[in-house]
Amino acid sequence: MVKIETRLFLRDSATVMFGVLFPVGLLLGLGAIPALRESSPETGGLRSIDIWAPTALVFGMVMIAVQHVPAVIATYRERGILRRLSTTPAHPRSVLLAQMIVAFASVVVSATLMIFLAWAVLDIAPPERPLEFVVALVVGYATLLGLGMISAAVARTSSRKAPPKNISATNCCS
Repeated sequence: MVKIETRLFLRDSATVMFGVLFPVGLLLGLGAIPALRESSPETGGLRSIDIWAPTALVFGMVMIAVQHVPAVIATYRERGILRRLSTTPAHPRSVLLAQMIVAFASVVVSATLMIFLAWAVLDIAPPERPLEFVVALVVGYATLLGLGMISAAVARTSSRKAPPKNISATNCCS
């Protein structure tokens, strides 16, 4: 299941682009601005680019956990994939778990790529306490994924559809 979900994830070029590569590109693009590479006494000697690095990391996490995962789950539900899987030995739970594993792996790839390139290109120090960083990354991602799963549970469809034409604001509440 993980292999299949990975293939499906990689086929979605928008998610790969905005969830994995865009945060890195954003950080490198901001790092190209000379004013953001100068330290400031207001920030305790930190450069603005040092402050933007965690923001770019969270941006990628949000794109995956709050936008991609709920859309995929809603699409599976809308197309009846989860219902059909319940009649086979492959339980829908395994598909959802595989989806979460692939999404988390993409966040790890994005974070690793960002930390390495930020260090190599922009001279941003890697996390001083790697264990605490990993715990914060996992807890933060789990929180965002929880919000995404709530969104997936509430969403009826994967796309926004117009309301039926026979219902209007004036006659629906009369």
